[in-house]
Amino acid sequence: MALLLIGFMVLAVPLWFFNSLLKTALQRTRESSLGLLRETMLQTAEQVRTSMKPGNYVQEVIRQVHREVLPSVTPQLIRMVPDADFGKKEFSADLPEKLLKSLRSHGLDAILILVNPPEFSDAYYWYSDELKRQCPTQKELAIDQTQVGYLIAAQLYLENYRKSWNKEHRESPYLHKAVYFEKHSQSYAYLTRFSDRVGQHDRVEEYFTDYFGQQSVFYYSYSCISVVNLHGAYTLIIPQSAINPRTLLKKAIKIQNPDLAVTLIDLNAQREGFVPVSGGIEYYTKPPTEFWNHYLFSTGDREQANKSRTGGLHIKISGNLPKSLTTQLQQYELFRLLASICLICFFSGTVRCWLFGFDFELSIRRKLVGIFGIIVLLPVLGVGILTVLALRGSDRIIENQILQQTINSVKELAVLNDENILRQMVAVLEVKRRLEKSDNAEQDFIKAIGRQKDNLNWFATWTHIISICFEDGVQKNFDGFKYDAPVHRLVKSLLSKYIESIGLSTAERRGLGADFSNNMTLGLLDNYLTPGMEDARMVHESTIQRAIIHTTDTNRAAMYLVKDKAGHYLLIYHRINNNDEQNFRYLSRFSINDPKWFIRNGRYGDVSLGVRLRKNQGLFMFAWPTESLFSQEMNASFERALSTKDFGQSVSRNKNNFEVKAWRFKDEETAIIAANGTSRGSSFAGLATSMIFPFLSGYAILLLYFITAIIAEFINGPIKIFNRGITALNEEKYGVTINSFSGDEFAKVTHAFNEMSTALRQREMIKRYVSTRLIQQVQSTDTSESSSIGQLVRITVLASDIRGFTSISEKYSPVEVVEMLNSYFTQMEEAISEYGGVIDKYIGDAVQAIFYHDNLSETSALRACRAAMRMREKLIILNNERARNGLFPIDNGIGIDTGLVISGSIGSETGRKDFTVIGKTTEQAALLESQTPQSNSKILLSLEASNEAGSMVICREFSSEIMELVNV
Repeated sequence: MALLLIGFMVLAVPLWFFNSLLKTALQRTRESSLGLLRETMLQTAEQVRTSMKPGNYVQEVIRQVHREVLPSVTPQLIRMVPDADFGKKEFSADLPEKLLKSLRSHGLDAILILVNPPEFSDAYYWYSDELKRQCPTQKELAIDQTQVGYLIAAQLYLENYRKSWNKEHRESPYLHKAVYFEKHSQSYAYLTRFSDRVGQHDRVEEYFTDYFGQQSVFYYSYSCISVVNLHGAYTLIIPQSAINPRTLLKKAIKIQNPDLAVTLIDLNAQREGFVPVSGGIEYYTKPPTEFWNHYLFSTGDREQANKSRTGGLHIKISGNLPKSLTTQLQQYELFRLLASICLICFFSGTVRCWLFGFDFELSIRRKLVGIFGIIVLLPVLGVGILTVLALRGSDRIIENQILQQTINSVKELAVLNDENILRQMVAVLEVKRRLEKSDNAEQDFIKAIGRQKDNLNWFATWTHIISICFEDGVQKNFDGFKYDAPVHRLVKSLLSKYIESIGLSTAERRGLGADFSNNMTLGLLDNYLTPGMEDARMVHESTIQRAIIHTTDTNRAAMYLVKDKAGHYLLIYHRINNNDEQNFRYLSRFSINDPKWFIRNGRYGDVSLGVRLRKNQGLFMFAWPTESLFSQEMNASFERALSTKDFGQSVSRNKNNFEVKAWRFKDEETAIIAANGTSRGSSFAGLATSMIFPFLSGYAILLLYFITAIIAEFINGPIKIFNRGITALNEEKYGVTINSFSGDEFAKVTHAFNEMSTALRQREMIKRYVSTRLIQQVQSTDTSESSSIGQLVRITVLASDIRGFTSISEKYSPVEVVEMLNSYFTQMEEAISEYGGVIDKYIGDAVQAIFYHDNLSETSALRACRAAMRMREKLIILNNERARNGLFPIDNGIGIDTGLVISGSIGSETGRKDFTVIGKTTEQAALLESQTPQSNSKILLSLEASNEAGSMVICREFSSEIMELVNV
């Protein structure tokens, strides 16, 4: 009963405690896994929503068409050095037709396709019938489009190679003949309603047109450049009417993640967010507005489009529980099963011990190992399980630490970026301050903001374009700071209207009632004049509401009203240059002087930082550090920031490692900040998990060995002594004795061992005088009765005798005769044993050997012949050695016969016995041996032995019934 109670406490209570911990760990893992699943589903939902936008669909199709039609023109060319004439075959006159055919095969059509060969030396184009009808000046339109393509290529060249295009590229024959494209701006009316449009490389842009059925058109331009040359370019304009909403949906819901399922479902009510279901979760979201606008345009189904506000089509993403969670659940169930088996075994063992006691048929050491194993191993294993559970919890702690380190790195870089923006603001305020202190800013604007020994580099760094409207209506525009440029048409209209609306024109200055406090700070509120502020404060026409130079959501402008000392008013529209590399000089300094600044080493992992500039939905090639341009992980973070447009983070796991991503996207800012944090190796938790069980197991084994070694030493000591004696006997060192070392029971064991060793020594001495076959026969029989029964067996008998032994024994001394016989018999026995023969007996100088049929590959007769030939060879060698020693030679004869004999133990019932063979065969062999002096080979065989030996032996006839062995 005591054993039962103690065992139950030692075994059942820890198992119950471990079960509770495992359940808690399983619950925490479930929460973590569901969090990762939700993150994956959110990313997939954003991917599907992005794919449902018509512009993104058009871009994907065009890129697929590009891969089919121009497989050799890859984005990698921008970093390569191809041949200067590369592109002549690719960008040829038949390329527009190829692009059109491939587009139509993918379900799209075009309004315009323009292809420019290398150096913009020409233009190959295809126009739709509708565009031909509306555009009478098709060549001029091609020229304008070529000019736009040239500007895109030049900007791309600058972004990639950090330098302007060489002058010779501007002197292409085709562009040289073209009139400046702004004079042909009316040609753009056939494409979009605005003329100030410059697209981007490899990016679809959407424009609305009053032509072609009041629809949007999608503009795409691709430039194939390298540091060597411009190798070609093409432009595609796709109408909105060419996009089939059904095809767009089918392509959008195709995802590569096998663990998720994306479907479109029509609901009666709106549903957003996550919904738990059996075995997983579901996520619902609505298609983007761009899709519904296109759906309404394509189908005219206003009812379905309006229904989307209260229900309608939804995107449903279904996800199952991760396999890791299922695996852990199975492990938990296995633990419960093993715990139950342990309890059952414990109670069974207790009942057995209660009924039969502890008298197990085991060695003392094993009994001790079993007892102490239960006592020691169970606590050690318990500590191991607790440690693993703790380490699994530490994984979450390390993960959170790296996540916080990554987020803090992004915030730190965001502070530096904000400081950079403040420097831009200070530059704008400095311009306004200097103009206010100028004697006459209206006469010379550059002189007004300049100072002695001031090269205005600070101003040129931040400034892109400045447009000034004077009170007399005159306007000036400075492009690139000091260079005069024509004033933009829309800016010219807006600035004039604005200065009139606040009553500051020369004709209307009297009776001024404008709110100067508002106008003087316009553009400096909320950092800069953003598009939203522009819509609220600027006076402009609705048709040009978004066209006032704000071509992207990242551009900024400051608008301020200045009154100089002479009393002249200047209305300044100051565009900030915030998307060029030079504006982020502090990042370039870090990248050049201290590249390790972008790497933050932590205790458990490392964080890498990166900054990249953007424009609209695209990314510039400017990045810090430069390595982030080629990092897939960093680019994935930049793309994620573009899609989510927030300050977010995500965590992904890969076996024992995990990766943390954080990003910062802010409206109206160019810089996207991203950071990737990775655990170092398998982390501390992973390392400890891989070592804890081997360490604890080794500790338990060591402890068991130490305890059992001490307790069992009184047994192991004597056993080691006896083991040395047994080892000596195993090495045939018979007669070894053990000195008495104890006065207890081991003294009897020592005496018995010594007697056994002496008996074995005597047996070994006797065995040298007894036939081996007899020994085997005696060992294989159990009773004296069975040993006396003879057997009729078929054998081959070999008889050998020394020629002239009688005269040798009389002529030489006994010592010489015995020495000769010993050396002779040693050589003969080796030859006989080599082929499986057994020495039956020695009769003086004669040897009788027996070859049994032992189911070997060769017959007994053949082996006897081989042995005979070997005996003669050894005799020759022996005589040569004796001759060198001055001794007399020896000669012998050999007779071989095969037949049936009686084999058995013969002798007295109470005295000596001999195991031998009896029969005519033995006599015949001896008779054959006696006739060998008349033979050449000295080996004679009976006909029966010769026939059994077969074709392997070479014989010649000695007599009618005897054969002479020549060779084998």
